[in-house]
Amino acid sequence: MDNNIITERRISAFVVFGIVLLIITAAVTYAYFTAEIQGSEEEDTVTLKGGIMQIAFDGGKIINLEGAFPKPGPVATKDFTVTGNNTTVAPMNYTLTLKVTENTFSSNVLKYRMTGTNDDGSGSTVPDIVDLIDLETGAKDIFLGSGTFGATTGGDKVHSYSLEIHFPSSGVIQNEEQNKNFSGYVQILGIE
Repeated sequence: MDNNIITERRISAFVVFGIVLLIITAAVTYAYFTAEIQGSEEEDTVTLKGGIMQIAFDGGKIINLEGAFPKPGPVATKDFTVTGNNTTVAPMNYTLTLKVTENTFSSNVLKYRMTGTNDDGSGSTVPDIVDLIDLETGAKDIFLGSGTFGATTGGDKVHSYSLEIHFPSSGVIQNEEQNKNFSGYVQILGIE
């Protein structure tokens, strides 16, 4: 057999081996960080192969607003914590989303803002939303931001948040907004 043919076959074998190795590495990496939902708190607990994140709400998960009227300050506040226990050397990332399931108020009548505190100094919280942001009418998902827990936390670490819904006075009569409803909740998603 010719040396050139043997050399070409060896090169082809190495290329095929390299591609297979790359595919296996990508599959293992993906599987390592794939999120699973488990347990009785299906929507509140995210288990990653390298750790666990939980979200806990003060007074329950749902934010309901009925019969609200304009006033200074928030008309509803939802305090919650995200707890992370990371057992890997890679940061454990998450996102928070405001899932508006119903909003019959006119667009831009309701507004929201959110602040966070890194209670245990691990990673970083979702950046604060300091200015009041308008809420459009109807159901929708609103991305609140991304946070992270540091590598190998050595136990549970806590990020605390306060989400406020405001109904500020516009300076004109807002009677047409009476008997309207708002309902929603905050969702956590682990990201790879």
